Amino acid sequence: DLTGYPPAEFIRRMRLNQAHNFLQNGSFTTVAEVAYAVGFKNVKYFS
Repeated sequence: DLTGYPPAEFIRRMRLNQAHNFLQNGSFTTVAEVAYAVGFKNVKYFS
């Protein structure tokens, strides 16, 4: 295992890292936009 994480956990961490970058850079207006941009189909699973 190259990452040290199971595949689903690795993907979740990558999405959250990208979301963190988007929020810091002000790339999107709302948190919902960030959630959808990083692949969350439902915003409630992002929070």
